[in-house]
Amino acid sequence: MLTKVFLNTLEKNQINNGIAEMVKHGLIQDRKHWDSIKSLLLNGENISDELIEKSISIKNNIVLIDPYEKSIRKNLNFGHTIGHAIENYFLEINKPILHGFAVAIGIQIECFISFKMNFLKSIDFDEIVGFVKSYFPRIELPLEAIEIIVSNAKQDKKKQRWRN
Repeated sequence: MLTKVFLNTLEKNQINNGIAEMVKHGLIQDRKHWDSIKSLLLNGENISDELIEKSISIKNNIVLIDPYEKSIRKNLNFGHTIGHAIENYFLEINKPILHGFAVAIGIQIECFISFKMNFLKSIDFDEIVGFVKSYFPRIELPLEAIEIIVSNAKQDKKKQRWRN
């Protein structure tokens, strides 16, 4: 109940900003959670308190298992290395975007990389990217931004390693 009261004080784009993190939680940890989020949002319904609590629980459990980010906690970075790089690019050109929207783009790009490296099946790639494209706003990345974004990603504090 308190969650609904708080959410009613936010603009829709701020709610969607947080939903990007919930999508990530479902994708990295709990297929049922992902399916529930996707189903509700595609049907134009609001996120329930139960789904918010489930996302909090997923993140909390991961952090409790791996408080120093030595193993499973690294999964919480899904979409973030590239997302941070995109977010920084838009800050540099003085056109900031919301963190969750940058993460949503990062999720799409990281899924594409996983698909191309045969770590993600075509059906899963299409499902994830199709949902993200349908739910989150389209943000244009000019061709000249790619080099800057790659450079930003190489500097991200959470990246493990990059190959040239």
